[in-house]
Amino acid sequence: MGNELLLRLSFFVSNRVSVTMEPNWSQIYRGEKVTLRCEIRGGGGAQWMYEWRPNRNSPSSREYKINSATASDSGEYSSEKPKATVTSDNTIIPAGGSVTLRCSVENSAGWRIYWFKRDFESSRATDIKNNKPDGTIRVSDGGLYSCRGERGDPVFYTDTSTKVTIQKTVSIKPTVILQPNWPQIYIGEKVTLKCEIQDGRFYYGTKRWRKNNSVKPGRSQEYMITSATESDSGDYSCRAEGDRFSLSVWSDNFTLVASEKPKATVTADNTIIPAGGSVTLRCSVENSADWKVYWFRRDFSGATNINNNKPDGTIIVSDGGVYSCRGGRRGRGDPVFYTETSREVTIQKTDKVSVSPSWLNPGASVTLSCEGNSAEWRVKRFTETGRLSDFTCSNWGRMTGSTCTINRYWSDSGVYWCESGSGEVSNAVNITVQSKLCFLLLFFYYLYMKKKSQFIPVHC
Repeated sequence: MGNELLLRLSFFVSNRVSVTMEPNWSQIYRGEKVTLRCEIRGGGGAQWMYEWRPNRNSPSSREYKINSATASDSGEYSSEKPKATVTSDNTIIPAGGSVTLRCSVENSAGWRIYWFKRDFESSRATDIKNNKPDGTIRVSDGGLYSCRGERGDPVFYTDTSTKVTIQKTVSIKPTVILQPNWPQIYIGEKVTLKCEIQDGRFYYGTKRWRKNNSVKPGRSQEYMITSATESDSGDYSCRAEGDRFSLSVWSDNFTLVASEKPKATVTADNTIIPAGGSVTLRCSVENSADWKVYWFRRDFSGATNINNNKPDGTIIVSDGGVYSCRGGRRGRGDPVFYTETSREVTIQKTDKVSVSPSWLNPGASVTLSCEGNSAEWRVKRFTETGRLSDFTCSNWGRMTGSTCTINRYWSDSGVYWCESGSGEVSNAVNITVQSKLCFLLLFFYYLYMKKKSQFIPVHC
């Protein structure tokens, strides 16, 4: 129909014939009521007979009425029932403000727009009075909004639009709290950001998070970072949902910085333990606090942990060895996070050395005993000729435990001391080798004193 409709007259005339439609809409939909009218211009007072095509059940009158358009009526005037669509300039109403909703029906005009609002998904929709001809409405309350179009008499309705959720911002501001509340976060640590609200009237089980003003997925009260990286650094903020249709304002930004893992440093008031004494070691972590210090000592048997509960990170040691430390801190129920281990520091213990006798005749033997906890010893000497020699007992005699018995001819007097395998140094003893002349004089002296039944030990 429309331009395709043909009007056949009972006899040919030169008059112009046209078809008009009421209402004069550009698009007709199934279920609508329309009237087609045959107009003859210049027909005078003649009596006309009318014929409509398609002519099934068509009237012979001037008007062709379709009370409810169906698919069989389709020409250019009938199509599927239209659907209304809602668009919004924003789905979140700012605090004290409003947003604009727009309802449109595709490819057609002449519609009156009707709006509906639900306070809950299952609640009954309420009508919203709106007389704006452009199909817009401004709203300042959260809810579920939808619309539909109406036209004609009787009224023909479009399908109702899908519902759009509008949320209202209320003047309540949450706070972002870091747990654990450390002043510095390091790469690899596990931390949690928590969104808290002090107003007990506001439901705070659901939260929204954003980083650097970009909204993050998820709606949890806590934002957890299981192993911080450099990319986790940034400004974090959160907002809370009071219900489905109300939101708090965004919190102030919380700036999180994930830095390189820190290193521990060992300092000592002395690296040599005096005989019978001790030295103090101190472990510190740069630019940080809240660390528990863990100490390690390495000797010939390997590395061992040292129990130390001092909160200031110090330890007093009386044994030589190679010492190191690291810092550790525990999150909320999490494994301990450790710093890099410090460089090692060598602590030497002043051990004891005893020699029997302290003076030596040519060809005689001498026993050198190193006293300490080491499993390996070295003997060093500084001779009268100014030579520093490094020997082990096997060069001179035999070693039994920490005792070295020397059974060879010694030609050099000097200062002798012990060193442990870890570098611990004993005190020194002076050993004097007697000359042959002195030896002969002493021999005759002992024979003389023996005859007198007297013995007074002397040496050259």
